[in-house]
Amino acid sequence: MMKTIRLSGAAWIAWGMIAASVFGGLGDVASAAPATPWQVEVRSLTTREPNEAASFLRPLDEIEIFVKTTVPTTKIRVIVSDGCGEPYHQAQLDFVGGVAVTKTMIRGSLGRHTVRLFQGDQCVQKKSLDVRAETRISTGQADLDAFYSTMRAIVQNNMTSMCIDGRVLKGCAAGDVVWLRDHTHMMKAFRYWEPDLVELVDHFLSYQLDDGSYFDYTRQYKDAKKLNREAELNTLMKAVFKVDPQRLLLFVRVGVEADLEYLAVEAVHRVWQTTGDDPWMRSALGKLENGMHYAMTSPRRWSTEHKLVKRPFTIDSWDFEYGQSGPISNGRKLSRREIDDDTKYCIMHGDNSGMFDACVLLSKMFRQTNQVEKADHWRRTADQFRRQVNKVCWNGRFYTHQVHLDPVKVEGVDESQQLSLSNPLDINRGICDHAQAVSILNEYRHRRTTTRAFAEWFSLDPPFPDGAFGFKLEPGKYVNGGILPMVGGELARAAFEHGMEDYGVDILRRYYRMVSENHETCFAYFASDPKDPRTEFPGNGWGAAVMINALIEGLAGIQDEASQYREVRVSPRWLAAGVHQAQCCARYAASNTYFAYRYRHDPATRVITLVTTGNGSKAHFHVLLPQGATPQQVTCGGKATDFKSSLVEKSLYVDFSAVTANAEVRLTYAMP
Repeated sequence: MMKTIRLSGAAWIAWGMIAASVFGGLGDVASAAPATPWQVEVRSLTTREPNEAASFLRPLDEIEIFVKTTVPTTKIRVIVSDGCGEPYHQAQLDFVGGVAVTKTMIRGSLGRHTVRLFQGDQCVQKKSLDVRAETRISTGQADLDAFYSTMRAIVQNNMTSMCIDGRVLKGCAAGDVVWLRDHTHMMKAFRYWEPDLVELVDHFLSYQLDDGSYFDYTRQYKDAKKLNREAELNTLMKAVFKVDPQRLLLFVRVGVEADLEYLAVEAVHRVWQTTGDDPWMRSALGKLENGMHYAMTSPRRWSTEHKLVKRPFTIDSWDFEYGQSGPISNGRKLSRREIDDDTKYCIMHGDNSGMFDACVLLSKMFRQTNQVEKADHWRRTADQFRRQVNKVCWNGRFYTHQVHLDPVKVEGVDESQQLSLSNPLDINRGICDHAQAVSILNEYRHRRTTTRAFAEWFSLDPPFPDGAFGFKLEPGKYVNGGILPMVGGELARAAFEHGMEDYGVDILRRYYRMVSENHETCFAYFASDPKDPRTEFPGNGWGAAVMINALIEGLAGIQDEASQYREVRVSPRWLAAGVHQAQCCARYAASNTYFAYRYRHDPATRVITLVTTGNGSKAHFHVLLPQGATPQQVTCGGKATDFKSSLVEKSLYVDFSAVTANAEVRLTYAMP
């Protein structure tokens, strides 16, 4: 589709008025230009899909700029600048018959791009272009191209809002309950489209308890009667909770949970990474440290013997404890959720890989705010967690489900063989080395062939006997052996990073196919059949969110190394999916910052080309080569660039860096 915009004299004013009213401003300007003998015409050379609006330009769109004049030809210079005023194209125009042409590609920061004509030092004409970006993947393969929009719709259906003191807090919910846990994990996806990430996280931080701990969830009620009934139930369960009667809010800390303090760190870091709001991030660091100190000192949370976080005997990181049921309400037995004299403590690997990750993130945030001593302290603490987790929890193949501190024997299951859902998270948090990551991934791949489950994304395998946790929870259901898409998403993300790219692609495609066939998703599927009615939480978006993360950071390979995509790691792994051309963009809605690239592989000439742009200043490339290839040369901007080769299992990558996000890379390789 050809897009044409013309400006000249009074026509400039008319065009600006029409564009502002019809298109929201493509081609409009801040003020009317005086009559001038210069005409400017901008044409987009990039084809749009039939149903796609053509009222704006996107990064990497190719454009032609035509300049016409009725005056004798003089020296005219054209400069194109991005939304921050940074020039990215300059050309001296040569007129033939009163017409000159220059071509360029849209680059740099989003917003109003400006085309200016200069005669000497005087600007004789200008034109503004509306440049926008959205997160999108385009490969020519239907399932991969529809993946993001399909999963985004699922996650959006999980969003809910609370209005508190005139502020709208939007977050991810399970029903009408907003859990810090779910919200933090699902932020891996919704940060690409949600404009406000601060309010909900601030909400949890503002209700931090005096000892530094946090509440698990919050819920807003429509009337005080329902709120009071829920408060009575939590009193019966001996839970730690808080009622805010003025705002009709209930906050609850589930006693057996030991992950809130590191999740708060992850949430703040993800908000900061997306928004780049250094002052806000700095203001939260004191609360985050208090939470971490609570987790590492409270007798309810900390094992002084192992120097690791402990928890009651639960299924991985879930919120009910092994043993007989708790109190009875309305004739219904309630699961054990609070610590008491009968509690049996364990060390759970996932809690401690989360603590490791939180220490790393705290170190990064303190370094960003020039608090070097604290940054070094939390880096050393992270190293301590890494040593202890691998000493206490690693069993040679994967991380042991629960390392018992108090003697307990569960009949009917071999606990030493139980593979639990935090294992893929352990990989992605970076607590294990590459060999351990491969061992865990191979364990899942092996069990896919040896169990009757329709997928290997187990919450727990093998499961506990029905009733082991004091209530009916049959094997294969929910977190007792059910199939969790969130586990699949974390597995895919880990597979892309550790040389099993084909496995990562396989997981994404299996999940997309399953969602498409069933026209919905669930948090947990019954293990034997995705269509079995014994599913849990239909429509839940946690799994879809993690799958989006695996697509963008894993397969497309756009990974933010700092904040607002100022520094990016670019790891296109399209060859694993049989894709030879792709156009990808990842954008944070809250800050309107992004990174985008065009990828092309030509097997005939043995050349991979990448054209990249964004608002950042650094790009580190980690480019997958075809099987058997040997890299020959890398050029960036036409100049030879130093590179290294790295072998990840059987996958060969080429590694190099560019000091600009606006790079044009050409990689050549040889085949035997």
